[in-house]
Amino acid sequence: MKKIITIMIIFLLSSFFYLNVEAAGLEFTKGEFSTSALSIGVEHMNSSSTIINDVGTSSKQNINVVIKNNDAKNVKVVTWTKFTSSGAWTFGTVEDIARDFENKNPGYSVLAGVNGDYFAYSPSRSVNSNINANGDIIKASNHTKYLSVGINSSATDLVINKTMDFGSLYYLTIYEPNTNKILRVVKLQGLNAKALSADATTVYYNGTTINLDGAKKFVVKTPIGLSFMDTHLYAKGQISESTYENLTVSDKEFAVVTNDQTLLQLLDQFPIVRVQKMISGNLLNTNSVIGIDSQILKDGNVRSFTQIDGQSDSNNRSRHPRTSFGISENGSFIIATVDGRQVTGDAGVYSSGVDLRELALIMKSYGAVQAFNLDGGGSSEMVIKNESGEIETINSPSEGPNFPIGHTYHKSAYRSVANALLFVVPDINVQSNYSIITSNSLLLDYQINATSNISVEQSRLIVNSEILTLNEQSGHISLTNLIENGLNTVNFEFTYLKNGERFTKVFESKIIDLSIDSGNREPNEPTNFTVEFIDIEDTDNFEVKVCYVDTDKMITKLSVLLKNVNLYIPASSENDSCQTAIILNAKNNTTYEFNIKYFFNENSESRNLETTYSHTFKPNNEEPIDQEPIDEIPIVEKDNDYLLISIIGGFIILCASVTIYIVSKRRI
Repeated sequence: MKKIITIMIIFLLSSFFYLNVEAAGLEFTKGEFSTSALSIGVEHMNSSSTIINDVGTSSKQNINVVIKNNDAKNVKVVTWTKFTSSGAWTFGTVEDIARDFENKNPGYSVLAGVNGDYFAYSPSRSVNSNINANGDIIKASNHTKYLSVGINSSATDLVINKTMDFGSLYYLTIYEPNTNKILRVVKLQGLNAKALSADATTVYYNGTTINLDGAKKFVVKTPIGLSFMDTHLYAKGQISESTYENLTVSDKEFAVVTNDQTLLQLLDQFPIVRVQKMISGNLLNTNSVIGIDSQILKDGNVRSFTQIDGQSDSNNRSRHPRTSFGISENGSFIIATVDGRQVTGDAGVYSSGVDLRELALIMKSYGAVQAFNLDGGGSSEMVIKNESGEIETINSPSEGPNFPIGHTYHKSAYRSVANALLFVVPDINVQSNYSIITSNSLLLDYQINATSNISVEQSRLIVNSEILTLNEQSGHISLTNLIENGLNTVNFEFTYLKNGERFTKVFESKIIDLSIDSGNREPNEPTNFTVEFIDIEDTDNFEVKVCYVDTDKMITKLSVLLKNVNLYIPASSENDSCQTAIILNAKNNTTYEFNIKYFFNENSESRNLETTYSHTFKPNNEEPIDQEPIDEIPIVEKDNDYLLISIIGGFIILCASVTIYIVSKRRI
């Protein structure tokens, strides 16, 4: 026994010593630094600083940080992925990705950015989930070791996800090419369907032959993006041709076929179309999603290496170039790079790189309370738009043209990465939030901010087909009479002048699924309960019929409590809105009192209606006397829960009695 106690003491002391060593010497001292304003409320800082790690080793670090303050209302934070002209996911330097964003999103300007998630080849992809600006789901799942983070439209709130669930259904979204307005959204009848039912729509891709005689095929020959990863299809592009002929769709294009006559009219206009699953649930208010290695700072606390988890303990503890992003208590958004592998200053800076606890402390020193580790090493790159309007790399990556020719780390270009996290300025920025969502209504909060060189002539909120003029820059709008349990579209559309030219564009749009399966809302409580008593002719029995409105079909079981004998009688369903219980062997001229108990699902707690009902049994076709509901009487339910509590209580008393008996015997 003494040996066991000694071993336990040694283990506890060693654990205590280890934890204290991990936190003993961690210290960060900001050195000389320079600052520059990139925009109103957005500042870049560069410093040459000193940090001491947990084991007391001091090192120099070259640190670049860009902070978007909470009051920078005209700046968005987005994820961006680059695609080739044929729609294939391709890698690029952060400079390349930032320029690609500007080229493909007229009316937007990039201020700054850093590299994003880990990546893999064959095919080119990020390791974790990736949702681009505009809500395009490029990759739908995370690696089992890692996480992803959703960013809302104001970049003041983050949603951390271990797993991503987009359901099984695919949707086709129709966009107006010039304005990017969502015109319509429809559920698809699967992919590569062999037959098509009435009013249904499907999409064909990846070398599938379409054999649907008489059906019109709409083909996207040069997709904006086309990928199939982790059993999820993402396809987007403008329809370029249509035909009634059967055809085979190559692996570099996709086609839409529909029997929906209204949709046919839209497709005949050759719009932009997108195929993917639906963003919903906790991601509804997010603007972009990016994959991460780990969370390094949580609620203002630097996490231990064990808590950080991520790629490996060795990677966590080693000093490497690092990239991070985080958020402050007041909602400021922070991106940062720490250069590394440059202890001799061959590229013009001195920087050793940091472990992940050092990185967390640096982020904390710049105001972050939550911070995350992105891809690092040679991938760590930060860009800003300089005074000349050019996008340039401002840190010193550990491989690239910043090293002298002939140096081990010299490359003709910086490393190409899978995606980037960008600070961007739209001509007009819309921050929106959707809450208090029901089956046919929601509350919309919005704020509109135009850049200084923009003159807004008209602001419109388009909800499905209804157009509302927005006269205020911010507000709360209760949207009612939406499509019940269906797909609803919201577009913020603006007409404005820029440099003497008039534009009409949508700068924020959202698809909102109000069905209960979407996860966007809580289920509707059953309402309008009615109770009817029906004496069964020539018997001593009567029925208790309970009807209700249950729009989300949540009630799975219902019972009638006969209070006279404290007995639950299960009801059976007549249809989706009524259930009936039969009371047997009722006594003539006897008044029975009832409560109604129902369940939302098999595992939920029961709910009782507040009303107590009564009925006087009159057999042989005598007129029954139904009394008005009387006040609620406290119910002592002798059901399965009561029985279980009684058994547990008895078992505890038995154990206590046996223990007392054994102790008393030992004393004797």
